[in-house]
Order: sequence, then C-alpha cells, then structure tokens
Amino acid sequence: MRRFRFRLERLLWHRQRQEDLAEQALAQALRGEHDLATELARLRDRSAAEGVSLRAMLHRPTLGLEMALHVRFAAALATRRAILTRRREEAVLLIGERRAALRERRRARETVGKLRERALARYRKAVEREAQAALDETAGLGHTRRAAERTE
Repeated sequence: MRRFRFRLERLLWHRQRQEDLAEQALAQALRGEHDLATELARLRDRSAAEGVSLRAMLHRPTLGLEMALHVRFAAALATRRAILTRRREEAVLLIGERRAALRERRRARETVGKLRERALARYRKAVEREAQAALDETAGLGHTRRAAERTE
C-alpha cells in the first residue's frame, strides 16, 4: 500500500505557523505590560520619596523657587503616572485581544489536526484490511493446496 499522505498538510503547517506568531504576539504584549507595571511601580516609589522630601522641606525655611521646583516635579510625576496607567490599561486590553486571537488560531489548527487524525485512522484501517486480505488469501491458497494434496 502507498504511504500515508494528508492532502491538507501544508494548511496544517500554515495554521501552526499562524499559531506560533499569535503566541509570540501575546508574549510581546505580556512583556510590554510587565514593563509598564514595573515602570509604574518605580514611579510610585519615586513619587512617595518625593512626597517625603517635600514634607521634610516644609519643616525648614525654603525659597519659593525651590518649593515651586518640587511642586512641578511632583506634578510631572503625577502626569507621568497617569500616562503610564492609561498605557497599562491599553496593554491589558491588547493582551485580551491577543489571547482571543491565539485561541482562534489554536482552534483553527486543532480542526485541521483532527482531520489529519481521522484520515490517518482511515488509512491505518485500510492497511489493516489489506494485510488481513493478504493473510486470508495466503491461508485460502494453503488450504486449497492441502485439500488438493489429500485428494491425490
């Protein structure tokens, strides 16, 4: 019997590559979200330290210019924190979209994979039937030969 050949093998390969690309896109989005979360945590720590510095400065005589600089810096940190928070929310939404895309790609690959498994099972059954037919034919020929030898 001829070798097993799945006609949709190239489609299966293509779907596997699409799934790989979707996995990479999800990993990239997760890394980006992790980086934003790390930056946001670092910024929170910096804001807390600036708050402590500002309170300490208020307990001693300070110039108005120095005070204005600290206030502007604290405001810039708050603005940066708001920007990072918004970007992180967008990253979380992107992660959700990429997870959904990965699920779709995985389903598409699994569908073709199941077709391949069914085709392979049919092929194996056909091979078994052919092998059994060959055994039956061999046994039948042997039986016929023995029957002919007994009658002679």
